[in-house]
Parts: sequence; C-alpha cells; structure tokens
Amino acid sequence: MMSQQLLEEEADLSKHASQRMNFAHGVEKEIAKLSEVFTRFGALVVEQGETIRIIDRDIEEASMEVEEGHRHVGKTYAITKGNRSVIIKVFATILIFAVVLTRL
Repeated sequence: MMSQQLLEEEADLSKHASQRMNFAHGVEKEIAKLSEVFTRFGALVVEQGETIRIIDRDIEEASMEVEEGHRHVGKTYAITKGNRSVIIKVFATILIFAVVLTRL
C-alpha cells in the first residue's frame, strides 16, 4: 500500500514537474518573441530617425532656397521699379505707332 502511494505521489510530482517544464518553455518562447518584437521596433525607430534627419535637412535647404528666391524677387522689383517710366514711354510709343499705322 505504501509503495503504491509512493508511486502515485512520484507520478503526480513527475506530472507536475513536466507541466512546470512545459510552462517554462512556453514562457521562454514568449520572451524570445518579445525580444524579436523589440529588436524590430528598435530598428524601425532608428530608420525613422534617419528619415526625420533627411526631412529636416531638406526643409533647411528649401528654406535657404526660398530666402534666396525672395532676395532675387526683391532685386527684380527694385530694377523694374526704377525702369517703370522707361517701360511706360516705350509702351506709349508703340501704341502711338500702332494708331498711326492703322490709320494709313
């Protein structure tokens, strides 16, 4: 009787140990999956950081080009503003010639 009871207890302990071992393996697999997810996440963060640096550089370059374009527009405006009287005189002369030539 005693040996039967010992065998049953040993079988229960063995079963319990096997269940704990299976549970431990399952936890180990889940930890490995989490590690893989965090590794991928880290790679994505690095990739996004590089993308942000590229965008930031492009914005800086575009800003400098816009400022340069603004300076060029200002220079062109200043030049044409000074030549406005000449442009009006040339237009008036062409208009007069057009009126004279159409009457002929």
